[in-house]
Amino acid sequence: MTTIYDVAKRAGVAPSTVSRVFNKNASISEKTTARVLQAASELEYDPNPLASALASSRTLMVGLVISDIQNPFSATLARGVQDSLERDRYITIIVNTDGDPDKELQVLREIYRRGVDGLIIAPPQRNNASEHNRYIVDRARKNFPIVTVGNWLKDPKVDFVTSRAQDGAIAAIDHLVGLGHEKIAFIGGHYTRGIAVGRWLGYQEAMIKHGLPLMLEWMVEADVSIVGGESAMACLLALDNRPTAVLTVNDLVALGAISTCRLYGLHVPHDVSIVGFDDIPFAAVAVPPLTTVAQPAYELGSRAAELLLRRMHCADAPQQQAVLDCRLVIRQTTTCVSSA
Repeated sequence: MTTIYDVAKRAGVAPSTVSRVFNKNASISEKTTARVLQAASELEYDPNPLASALASSRTLMVGLVISDIQNPFSATLARGVQDSLERDRYITIIVNTDGDPDKELQVLREIYRRGVDGLIIAPPQRNNASEHNRYIVDRARKNFPIVTVGNWLKDPKVDFVTSRAQDGAIAAIDHLVGLGHEKIAFIGGHYTRGIAVGRWLGYQEAMIKHGLPLMLEWMVEADVSIVGGESAMACLLALDNRPTAVLTVNDLVALGAISTCRLYGLHVPHDVSIVGFDDIPFAAVAVPPLTTVAQPAYELGSRAAELLLRRMHCADAPQQQAVLDCRLVIRQTTTCVSSA
């Protein structure tokens, strides 16, 4: 079996240099790295990741904590994380929390105890997340690498990746207003935390900008799921002064809202225009195809992984952040407001 000593002899370097190359030590020159990798390839050398981990006090495992892997947006984000991490020989451990900060706090503590090298965390959606957030900040201040996705904890030790969701929501409302809609509702998650915050703020900002009323009964909190969208839309349709258009917190909620409209005998978009958020794969093939604000899910995951790897290599670096653009994708669930 080929050993590290065989590779070192072939490359004309010390065994310790070979080890540093495979552990991606930045002090090794590109020329030396190329020579070592060429020798390893010729000799079909396969380093033992477990031995490397033990020698470097690393596990080569990263925890990814998300609300629900069944949400296509989360699944795409997770793929972005995994693809980026595995290029550096890391294994991604994915854990679902159902959007519950209490459950997420338990998960974070357990993963940390089991010895991952870092964490990537999507924000919870329900209940009070203050204790959960304190735990994240406390771990990060002790130089444990953490990156949050879609959530900024305003602590210089917690890196984050997010999108310009507020701008995306504004673009959606501008689009609906351009079609003549004035009675526009918002179906969100929980407005004071999680993914809903930026979208809710964007909705309000755009409504105020256009001089349109912010009606409390038109702003409905719901679970960020198809079922949540169904029940929230039923509440809106029960109003005497019901809206002509709806912006939803994500595409699953939008699909649920469309289902309820169909159940009530209403046509989307001629009776009600609906805009989603995320642009999951199902959005383009929905009936009718969904107008939505597209977020770069895969890139969000990939950038989160990149920031985590950088933090692992430099614990004292200034806070890192990546803010990605959203874009409005107009399909067939929005149209001009009915004159009826």
